[in-house]
Amino acid sequence: GNPRFFVRRREPVRRAMSAAPCAAQTRRRRASMVPCEAVLRGVPADGARTKRPAARPVLSPGASRAADDVLFSRAPNQQQGSPQRTTGVPWTTTTTPGQQPRSDDLTRRRAPGGVSRGDGSRRGLGRAGLLAVVALVGAVAQRAAAAEIEALSFAAPFSVVNSQGERQVGKAWRSSGSTSVHNNFARLTPDRQSKKGALWSTKSVGSTEVSASLKFRISGQGKKYFGDGMALWLTDSRSYRAGDFHGSTEKFKGVGVIIDTFKNAELLSYHKDVTLVINAESEADMEEMLSASVGCNGDVRYHEDRGDFSIASASRVKVVLEPVDASSADDPAAAGPQDDDGRPPAKPKDARAPAAQALRLAVYLDAANAGEWRECVAFRELPASLDTQWLARAYLGITASTGQLADNHDVLALEVFSDKQVHLEAEQEMAEEPKFEPGSGLSETRFARIEGEINALLAKFEHLEHHLEHELVAVDDHVRTTIDKLAKQEQGAEKRIEVLEQQVVSNVEESLSDRIAKLEQAMRDAVQKRIKQTEQQTLATISTTVAEKLKGAGGGWTKPFLFLVLVDVVAAIAVYKWYVKFKKSHLL
Repeated sequence: GNPRFFVRRREPVRRAMSAAPCAAQTRRRRASMVPCEAVLRGVPADGARTKRPAARPVLSPGASRAADDVLFSRAPNQQQGSPQRTTGVPWTTTTTPGQQPRSDDLTRRRAPGGVSRGDGSRRGLGRAGLLAVVALVGAVAQRAAAAEIEALSFAAPFSVVNSQGERQVGKAWRSSGSTSVHNNFARLTPDRQSKKGALWSTKSVGSTEVSASLKFRISGQGKKYFGDGMALWLTDSRSYRAGDFHGSTEKFKGVGVIIDTFKNAELLSYHKDVTLVINAESEADMEEMLSASVGCNGDVRYHEDRGDFSIASASRVKVVLEPVDASSADDPAAAGPQDDDGRPPAKPKDARAPAAQALRLAVYLDAANAGEWRECVAFRELPASLDTQWLARAYLGITASTGQLADNHDVLALEVFSDKQVHLEAEQEMAEEPKFEPGSGLSETRFARIEGEINALLAKFEHLEHHLEHELVAVDDHVRTTIDKLAKQEQGAEKRIEVLEQQVVSNVEESLSDRIAKLEQAMRDAVQKRIKQTEQQTLATISTTVAEKLKGAGGGWTKPFLFLVLVDVVAAIAVYKWYVKFKKSHLL
């Protein structure tokens, strides 16, 4: 049987392919060659599409040269000349002067029972040829798998659930603060004030070159006033540390790309919609970093009340970090010595690992997620402390924050590659990838693929129907439970209102009684006081009047007074004698 090779892609299962029946690798691959696509494009062997195709593999110069030497049965230093036939593998190819044979340009024409030779004879695929095929396809698969750092990349749907039952964007990511991960997006902050949220990786980059693309959406109800923004970080911090610098601390060692939607009056001179900040020693403060920052402007915030807003509204920002020496790959004159094939000479086996190299960084912006990258920050060299060794140990983080103003800050996807060229090719291929690749002719394979796709769609519809029914039942139960709770709360509220009314009436009555009693006592005291004062004033007035009258009359009243007193005494004596006499006469 044909050898089968395995490469690990985004799904947890491994995909197999058959090495022999690969057709010519054109831009639109034939539908009958699904096993070959399974490795080169990340499509499972049964023909089902993955959520996101893999990048087109690109062999390193050394691996490509070795593979070509074996595939085309060419001596290591064989010169290219006139058109010739090369053999040694189950394909044939034709080369022209000045054209380097490539595995992608092979015209694969397999002859029954062996390999077509240039002289018309046939010979079988030997052990060396078989091993060459194994080495080539293995190198291709390894390149395709290694180019994307899968542990740090994520895209919807988010199906990872941790031990606490919380949904996560990936096994190597942790959410913090106000972050809530949903099936199709992760919301760092809701459209509410004073919120902070973060996604932070638990694994380091582990590469000396990184190309990271963040797809995000910032939206809200505010038309004129909104904020604050979000940021993509590459720092040496193993875990998230909250702070006031767009949700993260300003004390870090690394770089940050800030998407700032609020124009702070105090830092207005430094404001850019997309800003690159660099902190080489983790001691610089926020204003110092912003004063040395660079960036660009772009409309990356969406008003949710606009008629053209939808879930497709999104933006992207890309960060590329590469060794400074990598720039020589684009300049043939700076690429160093080359052999006759135009490739750098192979490194000796005992060559040591390269020392730390300086890094350069660039930032690109796709404000409308239209597939059109615009240079935001041109390549610039980073400080010496931020070298390739730092990058290999760095961690990725995404943070957002709101203050007095608020917005929804959503993360949709993150792509992290260790090769910027592979990343670019993967983006182009994904943009051109049809939902269902067309085929030609009538064959069992094509019908089987169509039937498989239809079965997959029906299975998805059944799953969706079941899921919707489950969700609707849950919603109905939740609504009924809520209504019951509200009814019970209403009854309890009525009872509490009655009790409150009784308490209010009782308190009012007691209060009125106390107040009336106090008023009566106060009135009584006031009347008595007033009467007493009036009496005193009246007596004083009478005494004064009498004294004045007596004083004005002089001593003429004494004799009449004494006479009257004498008359009274005489009358009293006479009455007493009469009484005694009358008593005796009547035997009293």
